[in-house]
Amino acid sequence: MSCTKTRELLEKIGKVEIVEMVIANKVAVDKKAALALVRGAKTLLVAKGKALREVQITPAAPSDAELAELVIGPSGKLRAPTAKIGTTVVVGFSDEAYRRALK
Repeated sequence: MSCTKTRELLEKIGKVEIVEMVIANKVAVDKKAALALVRGAKTLLVAKGKALREVQITPAAPSDAELAELVIGPSGKLRAPTAKIGTTVVVGFSDEAYRRALK
């Protein structure tokens, strides 16, 4: 459901080119790959419910365990939807997070 909301929001915003799309229920992203994706970013925006958390990524912090708590779901795989926008990774659906990342 949140992937559908994300797609609808991106279409509404317009001028967004999707370079690669991976459908989470078809291709699961494991913990190692998820952490590599996040470690390649400068900023992580995590939406859970109505809360939005912003985390700055540095080589020293946060730890892999802290990042995993934020981005790995109960299945042990990367939470969906997840998008890499420039140097920002957005995990979970939040209108505000996507608009902030696309500025």
